[in-house]
Amino acid sequence: MRKRMRMRQAFCLLLIGAALLAGLSACGAAGDGGPLVYGRVTDADALRQRMSGAWGGSWPDYYGGLAEEDGALAAVYVTCDPETVRDEIARAAGRGDLCLRRAENSLNELQALEESWYRESAAGGLPAGIVSVNVDESANRIAAEVLASSGLTAEDVCALLGCRPGQLLMIVKASGYSEKKGGAGE
Repeated sequence: MRKRMRMRQAFCLLLIGAALLAGLSACGAAGDGGPLVYGRVTDADALRQRMSGAWGGSWPDYYGGLAEEDGALAAVYVTCDPETVRDEIARAAGRGDLCLRRAENSLNELQALEESWYRESAAGGLPAGIVSVNVDESANRIAAEVLASSGLTAEDVCALLGCRPGQLLMIVKASGYSEKKGGAGE
């Protein structure tokens, strides 16, 4: 049974890697359909602040966050058809050359889940085996750090935290290193 779980986890990692590689090569620049040079924004945090300010300090429900690579912006995540919000995002960002990528989760939804889990766990702590729960904006997921010795699967963590499989990035902690795992059912 354990061997089957490990094989499933390895398969999930392979799928996540393939999806990330495919997603990073799928964006083109706005307007001309040409390639976008990743890393054009050297300070993604400044862009995040500008957009938040333009939207009055809150995020629209379709906004999924910013995907970053080495501190540089790779894409803006949206939960709807990117073309329907391209102009609004360009105005908020002060630039129109951003790569928009479809995402499953809105940042508001992920942040609400994170806040809910910490409110509920304030008295009793997180469920046994779960070290931390945080929004990973670049992955457009909730990242749950889990002790390898707990034996928890991604399905277990989703059940404990009340999230959907597509909302979870499980990070297994063992002997001082982290190994990223995909969400349940991925």
